[in-house]
Amino acid sequence: MTSSPSNAQDLHFALWLCARGIVSADDALAAIRYCDRQTPRIAQLALREHALTVEKVLRVLKRQAVSAELFGEIAIDMGYLTPEGVARLLKLQRESVPSLIETLVELMNYDRAMLHSAHAEFLEYLNVGVALEAVR
Repeated sequence: MTSSPSNAQDLHFALWLCARGIVSADDALAAIRYCDRQTPRIAQLALREHALTVEKVLRVLKRQAVSAELFGEIAIDMGYLTPEGVARLLKLQRESVPSLIETLVELMNYDRAMLHSAHAEFLEYLNVGVALEAVR
């Protein structure tokens, strides 16, 4: 269960873009923050998908306010959701994360084709790293 909706690969891609001077650190951070703010929280999704009532969401949020537990963990512990139900909500959440590339294009006027090309290079870089680890 994740504590932040931001995709880990997007974070790595943002760092990779910054390291190569393709995107400024300020723009990368602003884009990541924007994507995070635009991503619905699990509580919102539980209500939207009718997985929980408002009353149950409020009970979970009340407990979450005084603990370090994640919303899904608490909902499971309280018997409101199953692990499969939380997994479904997390999948919906991941699918709702705005695209980092589109955010950089739409909000900060970066070139879409250049970012897609950089992303392809980044994915190749990741694949080479995985292949090198397998050889070790």
